[in-house]
Amino acid sequence: MKLKLDFVTNSSTTSFVMAVDGELTRVRLAELMGVPPDSPLHPLVDGLFEALKRNSSRVTPDAPLDGMPLREILRGELAKETVQKLQEAREKGWEVWAGRMHSDIDWTELFFCTDSFEWENEHLYLNGLECGW
Repeated sequence: MKLKLDFVTNSSTTSFVMAVDGELTRVRLAELMGVPPDSPLHPLVDGLFEALKRNSSRVTPDAPLDGMPLREILRGELAKETVQKLQEAREKGWEVWAGRMHSDIDWTELFFCTDSFEWENEHLYLNGLECGW
């Protein structure tokens, strides 16, 4: 038996897709998530905004994501319902973003990498349910 005595990491990643109607700012994300400025959850929303900004890219039907065009990712990796929501959002003129958060970056990304998540309302669709591609 061998024992590893130096640094060991068990980081994880969570893939996400997002569609947003208009510009997404820190203040607007908090409003769309129903988190008032004086809420104890506000630092989590601030961290989420920074993670989304840092880790996502605007995608078009042919834009590569991890070396694969979005249309191929949508065809093979996401649930049909998710694909339909993204297509409907794009038809309404919303921007579509995709990315990946990493658990070893900061506490916010760690929090969102430990479980699946989804927010949906009339201006935002954020889906981290599939957690990988």
